[in-house]
Amino acid sequence: MHDCRLSDERLTELRSAHREVREIREAYRINAVILLGQGRGVKDVADALLMDPETVRTYFKRYQKGGVDELLRMSYVGSETLLLIVAKVLASQPRAFVMYLVSGIWKKRLINAVCF
Repeated sequence: MHDCRLSDERLTELRSAHREVREIREAYRINAVILLGQGRGVKDVADALLMDPETVRTYFKRYQKGGVDELLRMSYVGSETLLLIVAKVLASQPRAFVMYLVSGIWKKRLINAVCF
């Protein structure tokens, strides 16, 4: 990545945003961009903040793309919870689900998953 220096105005904007955030992950994103904006290298920033260098690069690219709002936007989408999956199966095939529970196979699978 080339020189990522930012103007004093942009660094001031980032510092102001840093004071306002309440979540640590947002503060770390802003920290990474501020450090890069001051002229520090990607590897140095990644080492200081205990991040992957590619993550640091991604944060800076997101900031360049859309400012603080884009930097702080959460784009992670988690997977379905086990409870939701069970509820869907129960709704679509209640008899089969009850037979599965009665059979006791689920106990073996649970024990194997936890213990082995």
